[in-house]
Amino acid sequence: MSRLRASAVLILIAAATGLNSPVLAAPGSAGSPPVAPASVPGTPIASPAPAPAVSAAPPPDAAAAAALTRRYRTAAIATSKTSIYIGSVTLNVEPLVLSDGAYRSKYVATVFPYFFYNEHGTLAIAMPAAALLRVSRSEPVEFTGRAVSSDGEERRISGKATPSDATHGKIKVRIYVSKRIALIFNTTYEIRP
Repeated sequence: MSRLRASAVLILIAAATGLNSPVLAAPGSAGSPPVAPASVPGTPIASPAPAPAVSAAPPPDAAAAAALTRRYRTAAIATSKTSIYIGSVTLNVEPLVLSDGAYRSKYVATVFPYFFYNEHGTLAIAMPAAALLRVSRSEPVEFTGRAVSSDGEERRISGKATPSDATHGKIKVRIYVSKRIALIFNTTYEIRP
């Protein structure tokens, strides 16, 4: 088979197998995908290795993670209020303390005028070192967590922190009281060492 014909066959095989780039470079040359010799019929062409996933920020090393943990040890969330049908819910969270990759604290939810729905318990919001690094660069961070009431009832938490600088910003917290119903609290936060 002539060299031109072999190249045309390789291009057709590459197109049929889904390779994105035509195989025009010599096998084994820089930038070319590995290919089987054209003289061996029935030998499949090896597909290129998938590109590694590119993350927005590399995870910090152990020393940087320890420094971020010390710097962002405590977060204070301002008391916030949201409306419900003929009433309101006020959420008061004690200062959150960072431990084991999560901010942990106690909370009190006061429901007005339905005081019999008042609730208190503990909450944990996942905050790995990579998320702390994003906060330190004043980049928004989405988070998840869970709250457990004193009655043992679990509530899913999700939200977004939007920093205005490295230690202050706005925070939106969604606390799910059922699978579909969430109470949304918009407030501010402050990071303290």
